[in-house]
Amino acid sequence: MVKMNRITAITLELTEDCNLRCDYCFTYGKRKEKMTIETAKKSIDWLIEQSKDQPRIDVTFWGGEPLTQLSLVKEIVEYIKIETSKANKGYALSMTTNGTLLSESTLKYLQDENILFSVSIDGREEVHNAHRPFASGKGSYKSVERGIKRALKYFPELNLRLSLTSDKGYMLADDIKYFYSEWGVKNFNFSPVWEHDWTEDKLQIVEEQFKELSEFTIEEMEKGNELLIYPFRYGIERLLATEKQLPCGAGRHYVGISTEGAIYPCHRFHKFSDTRKWNEQEFCIGHIDKGITRSDTRQMFYDYSIDNIEKCKKCEIYQYCVGHCYSSCLDIVGDMHEFNDAMCTWSKLVITAAKFLILNLEENNTFKNIYMRHGNHINMSNRNGSCDCNAGCYENHGCKCYNACYQDVFDYQ
Repeated sequence: MVKMNRITAITLELTEDCNLRCDYCFTYGKRKEKMTIETAKKSIDWLIEQSKDQPRIDVTFWGGEPLTQLSLVKEIVEYIKIETSKANKGYALSMTTNGTLLSESTLKYLQDENILFSVSIDGREEVHNAHRPFASGKGSYKSVERGIKRALKYFPELNLRLSLTSDKGYMLADDIKYFYSEWGVKNFNFSPVWEHDWTEDKLQIVEEQFKELSEFTIEEMEKGNELLIYPFRYGIERLLATEKQLPCGAGRHYVGISTEGAIYPCHRFHKFSDTRKWNEQEFCIGHIDKGITRSDTRQMFYDYSIDNIEKCKKCEIYQYCVGHCYSSCLDIVGDMHEFNDAMCTWSKLVITAAKFLILNLEENNTFKNIYMRHGNHINMSNRNGSCDCNAGCYENHGCKCYNACYQDVFDYQ
């Protein structure tokens, strides 16, 4: 039994409800449960206590759609200010939103409180509306477009988060080029919807899209323009990392807290279709009223290593691979320690793109500043909170790329 990390980051599931009905969503937006302010306050108290002498805590607002609970967000933020001040800690706040509720007043509030966020949009209108309709069935693209264009006035480094679907993957490069050239978005993150059927021909299309995006990135870097494709930078970090990384910090420094106060290794392990009591669910590790009650389940995240997976040792990117999302593996393969062939191919494509960029841009100052900031050498003594992606954004304000909860490299001492 290893010494457990101090928990410094949580996702607060403010609501299970959502105004969209994305057909691949793992939270579905079908139930109406909402977190109470009492549960939220207990969660913050628990996090502060768990973080012990760490200088900062991270709180990410999640749903459903968290902006349907803006009044609750405001109450929680005020409570965080008071309690972290008492504990002599800093804090960072982040959010993932579908972008439909980004009014001017909401954006001004998020800016004033320095709540950094990512907006989910899958692509241009045809791509986005194929899988992300409103509850009424109407496409949500126009609403999201308005929200993003407003948001860019307040957050010029706004990150767009695309879910790559197997039927629309052939449009990835053109979608990103459009948002970059026409809207002025500089930062993009994307990952596959693993629940889709990623056949060999679909993955071939992704490979072509990666090549096109890599070449476009080179063109922009050579012009001195900033374009950040996060999957490519993750690949570069893995190539240059001096220590073995993990898929994320789930179950270690980071946990997800459900509307009722149940604690999961991360927000994705809360399966809304499972209506059993929290203490009967295999991957629920506790409750804010009880603390961590399933250290054995949490231990699984400490025991994880691709060194224990025989087929990984024969892979050409073995030394760079960190594995995959624990929850996705559990959902798709049935074991959080196993990957399917599509997941492995995805990792190889990321590493290939990273090598291609380094080969062509190693001496480019813009590239080094955007993709190789801090030289990608982890300075553990200066790590504040949980974000460890070397973006350089976290030190003073929080995480601008997605949730500040994911990457994990080491055990706290």
